[in-house]
Amino acid sequence: MKDVKMEKRHEDSEYLRMALAMCEFGVSYQQAELIWVVSKKVDILKGGFTLKDGEKLLKEWKESCEEYDKLARE
Repeated sequence: MKDVKMEKRHEDSEYLRMALAMCEFGVSYQQAELIWVVSKKVDILKGGFTLKDGEKLLKEWKESCEEYDKLARE
């Protein structure tokens, strides 16, 4: 998995990555992006977040990473 170029990063995910780094919890940009997406969905669904929700978010995240890697190679 390649790291995402700065100009392609979402601002909220990058701020989360930096905040976690300041708390000595280092994650990659892509991991921060997944944490951001999951936390937003949990906040929306509250106690209704299911295994299916997690599976769907992870699948979509992996697909977006694969697409980015493919475009980065071109």
